[in-house]
Amino acid sequence: MRFLSFKALFVLVMLPPILYVASLQGLEGYLEHHYRSALANRIPGDTQALLSGRIRLVDQLQTIVETLRTEAVFHHRGVVLAVTIRTQTGRRLYPPAFSDDSAAEPGLETMQVASENFALLNDGLDVTLDVTLSHNTVVANAVLASCILLALGGLAVLYRRGVRGYEAEEAQRQKERDAIRAREAKQKEALAALTDQKNDLAAEIDTIQSDLQAAQERAARNEADLFDEVETLEAKLQQNLKQQDRQQARVRELEHQLAQLAREREALSVQQGKLAGGLRKRMDTLYKNTSFSDRSLAGLAELPETLQIKAEEVIHQLDAQADDVPIKRKLFRGKGKETVFEIVFARKGRLYFRRTKTRKVDILAIGTKNTQEKDLLYLDRI
Repeated sequence: MRFLSFKALFVLVMLPPILYVASLQGLEGYLEHHYRSALANRIPGDTQALLSGRIRLVDQLQTIVETLRTEAVFHHRGVVLAVTIRTQTGRRLYPPAFSDDSAAEPGLETMQVASENFALLNDGLDVTLDVTLSHNTVVANAVLASCILLALGGLAVLYRRGVRGYEAEEAQRQKERDAIRAREAKQKEALAALTDQKNDLAAEIDTIQSDLQAAQERAARNEADLFDEVETLEAKLQQNLKQQDRQQARVRELEHQLAQLAREREALSVQQGKLAGGLRKRMDTLYKNTSFSDRSLAGLAELPETLQIKAEEVIHQLDAQADDVPIKRKLFRGKGKETVFEIVFARKGRLYFRRTKTRKVDILAIGTKNTQEKDLLYLDRI
């Protein structure tokens, strides 16, 4: 009942008797048609013997029917053949209504038998054949067994189908159970992780509370120390304010000194400008073959007096015989620029010049070893 529905079981239970009855009726109809056709093909038998009077029609019909029953396979296995042969006028020829002993008389004339046979054949024969399958016979039991086996086969098919369906459902349920177990295991792992996290958080909260309590205790103990520290800081603040006032006074003093130095530098610049102007006039007057840049005159004016004298000696030599003046090195400033020559005087002094297209001397810069780097940068820019 687990793998079969009630409807299927009801059909399989009711199917054998229904098939049994239908099969018996169908088999009866088939055998009746078969034997009727066979009997119709054999009747009336040997017509020459009948018309010659050698045998009576009734006897020949009885022989034909008995032969058919003997040859019938199912006749002795539960199949009952009921045969009735009549003339068209209603006279029953088989089975005979009574025993006719006159047929056995040796003195019966052949012509009389032939005449009687002819008359019966001339009336026409009406053959009736009924087939009956009795219950609890070999054929009936075979049909019943076939129906039962057919029902059992259908029952087995339905049972196997139900078993396969149940196995498929059981496999699906097992799969779902496995999935549920897997989800349950994951949820248990997640729950365990959350429990551990909860325990860690609880421990951390306890630690924080302990630290907070300790801090509160320290704060209560150190409150007096804090007041002392505040007083100390206030004293330091007052001291720092006084120090700041002194520094501001010093700053104002330094600003005043810087302003005074700026005024002095401005006056010195004016004086140096005047000196440079006078120096250019003097140099242009003395040295006709030499030209001077503003930087060279400014550098010459800033030199000490001893170096100024040495520098003017070199300038005098350049103006008179530039080719005879010893050159320390040549400065190549790149493509398209003139070569600059460097002359050393008084060991510390440096003079830089170039030759123009007219072979005149153009003094570019005058300085010392300390100003050499600035002078070289200036030469690179021009």
